[in-house]
Amino acid sequence: MEFNVPFQHKYGYIRDEGTDVCCVRWMTRLGMSVQIIDEEMQSQEQMKMRRLTLKSQADDIEAEVNDIRKRLTTQQKEANGIQKALTALEVKLEQKRADRHSLLKSCKVLAFH
Repeated sequence: MEFNVPFQHKYGYIRDEGTDVCCVRWMTRLGMSVQIIDEEMQSQEQMKMRRLTLKSQADDIEAEVNDIRKRLTTQQKEANGIQKALTALEVKLEQKRADRHSLLKSCKVLAFH
């Protein structure tokens, strides 16, 4: 197959004694490019695997945090229930004190009459 002259000069397809050198030069460049592409693809694959590993670790940590959050919520509800019961007991104790005080006052009043 014959190429036109500008194509031959541009891409190095001139049929003379330098053609072999030019072809070797192109093949070397191509080989280096393929090697670089392969290295970049391997690097990209390693990064994908690293991303998946980190995502898996993040998912595990997130599940653990959610479990801790759930337990904390349960304990907070329990603490609130205990606080309400304590407040109710304090009110009841204060009422008993008030009743006792009223009884004491009424006894004193009756004792003086």
